[in-house]
Amino acid sequence: MGNLIWVEFRKMRCYWVTWAVGLFFLGHSVYIALQDAYAAGLVRYPALEYVTFLYGIARMLSIVTLFLTAYVIAEDFSMRTVQNVFAAGIARGKYYFARLLSQMIFIFTLYSAGFIAYIATRILSTGKINNQMPAGEFLAIFVVMALQPLAYAAFATMVSVFGKNQAVSVVASESWLFFSIVLRLYSIEGIPGKTANAYVGPIAYEPLTVLERFMDDYVIPGRVLTFGFFQCGLSALLIIIVSSLIGYAHLRRSDVR
Repeated sequence: MGNLIWVEFRKMRCYWVTWAVGLFFLGHSVYIALQDAYAAGLVRYPALEYVTFLYGIARMLSIVTLFLTAYVIAEDFSMRTVQNVFAAGIARGKYYFARLLSQMIFIFTLYSAGFIAYIATRILSTGKINNQMPAGEFLAIFVVMALQPLAYAAFATMVSVFGKNQAVSVVASESWLFFSIVLRLYSIEGIPGKTANAYVGPIAYEPLTVLERFMDDYVIPGRVLTFGFFQCGLSALLIIIVSSLIGYAHLRRSDVR
């Protein structure tokens, strides 16, 4: 399994798309830090300085995760090289999960690198370190929010196994973001502008929705270290598990040509 993951990393290193997405995301992270779009809010809630990064890059992170995962995973099917892998005696289970894990490791690394770049830029631009948020809360936010793009990586991997074509897989994966936003509009309750508990049902735990509501629903009210917040992480784990099982089951039964 380790050798297969390493092979996947070597293949990704040869894709110009991988480098383009990585550099663009890091540049976007630095840009958000320098833009200081949340200055007014930080005056009232100074503890939010570093975690606002997650809200600022929520849609960009979701877009690049779905795009890159679908592009890379579906490449073997589009190029019809997957038959050579199976002919060499590589089990379908090892092949599927090695590719999935390689994507999840890369996305997590990209997420972490963007976070580091944002915080470093904020420190250099302000000349001070913000320690208003307790370390335990910051770590919980970092981990739970990291699971959201990983859930998208698992979903895009599953879609790519069904699509077996780069263009189809990318479009199908990205389409979920559109439908998630549309479904979110129909789940809003209460008066206009209401944020806390504005989303109900499964859509409240959709990865992009979680990334865009966690500050208003959990951080500002001081509900980070609660079961409700950790449910956001559990829901992402559920998406990862279900998507992985469905994708693997389909690859195992499908006739790859």
